Amino acid sequence: MQANSVFHQQYLALQHTKNDYDAMQQFDAHEAAAAAVLTQAITGKFQVRVMYNGVQMELEPYLIFERHDALYVSAFNPHKNRPNDKPRELGHFRVAGLKDIQLADPFTPMAELDRTMPRAEDKLLLAID
Repeated sequence: MQANSVFHQQYLALQHTKNDYDAMQQFDAHEAAAAAVLTQAITGKFQVRVMYNGVQMELEPYLIFERHDALYVSAFNPHKNRPNDKPRELGHFRVAGLKDIQLADPFTPMAELDRTMPRAEDKLLLAID
């Protein structure tokens, strides 16, 4: 009985991921391919290595959202220099600007990060659980 429950939960999670991926297919091929990798990263809790504006980064993705017909990812950059007294926060990156996206190491999501949409008009497509 318990095995069926676990299987059912996994099935529902995969369906949710498929539905999110299908919704993202309205974007151009680069954004759709990037969204597919980011979807894997968010659902599996993996960091991603990316090039963004010519800079190599490792990001911990938390959200994918749509703003004005463009895809964005909210992610934590663990290597960003920040003052010790400044709270950790998510950065928001336009998916079209991400290049060479690769899955990297697993990470443990931080509960203290604000995971709300950056703007009221943003449309959430996928969030880390």
